[in-house]
Amino acid sequence: IESLIYRSYDLKSDELFSNTLIHHSDSHYTFIFAAHHLLLDGIGSTIYLQQLMAIYESLSGNQLWQSSPAYFIDYIEQNRKQYDTPKVKKYWRQQLQAVEALDYPTPRVIKGEFKQQKLLINDNKFKDIKRYCRRHGITPAIYFKGLYGLLLKTVCRADESFSIYEILSGRYKEHRNTLGCYYQQIPFVFNKKDVDFTTGIADYYNQVKNYLRV
Repeated sequence: IESLIYRSYDLKSDELFSNTLIHHSDSHYTFIFAAHHLLLDGIGSTIYLQQLMAIYESLSGNQLWQSSPAYFIDYIEQNRKQYDTPKVKKYWRQQLQAVEALDYPTPRVIKGEFKQQKLLINDNKFKDIKRYCRRHGITPAIYFKGLYGLLLKTVCRADESFSIYEILSGRYKEHRNTLGCYYQQIPFVFNKKDVDFTTGIADYYNQVKNYLRV
């Protein structure tokens, strides 16, 4: 069972979607559903299992199951028309032309014994963070994203601008029951001049917030 669940996929040759039914006895079966994340997001997986149960119940009652229209291809075409344009491509080429690859496999040289530390943010600490965010007009997501940028700057010794990828998700109303993966990856660039530790932290977070508005 684990070999069916925890397996890697060869995108060129492997089946990216599979259903396996294991017969243990006449009253005991195990159903295993596996799909590459390229095909389904979390909502899509739930929708698929709901549809599968509806099909099973329909067939058990000798009823014809009515499938719902598939809109995912429409979503793909709409995204291509909206984002795969010369204007959008030119914008991202300009944004990413000065970005460097982070040297994260090489650890910083630390003298003495290396100690790993875990930071637990309890409810009171998180309330303090939310108060700080309200005071500076940012969200907790922006707060932690900014901290992550400073951490990468320090640990990976980023001398130039660098980027991370954000995963965004969302479904249009007509796609709420559609199978598919509605995640999108968008680069988030930490500009060299903004992550130089000479700017005040409030100004730094303001830069992070404004980048999201571009």
